[in-house]
Amino acid sequence: KSDGKLQGVYLAEGVDKILYTDGRGIGVRSDYNGVLLLDTMLQIPVSKNEDSVKIELLLSEAFILHQCLRCIELPGVEHVQEVLQELWNKIISAQSSKRYGIKAQK
Repeated sequence: KSDGKLQGVYLAEGVDKILYTDGRGIGVRSDYNGVLLLDTMLQIPVSKNEDSVKIELLLSEAFILHQCLRCIELPGVEHVQEVLQELWNKIISAQSSKRYGIKAQK
C-alpha cells in the first residue's frame, strides 16, 4: 500500500535490525557504531543519470571516501569532480557544526 506513511518493525530473533517502509520503498538497517542511518533508507533506485542520489556517511568515512576518490582513476565515470566538491563541502559543514559524540557526526 503506497500511502506514504512510514511504518517500521524491529526484527529481533537473532537479526537485530529495523525494517521500514513507506509503501514505495523498503529498507532494513542495523546499528552502525551506535548510529542508525535512516535518511537514505527508503531511497528508491534512480532511473535517469540526472537524478540525485543521497548518501549517508559518518564524518570519518566521508574523509576516507574523499581521499579514495581523489587517488583513484575512474575512466568512464562522469561527475567525479562534482561529487568530490560536494563531499568536501559537506565535510567542512559537518566540521563547523557542533558535535556531541559519534551519533551527531553523521
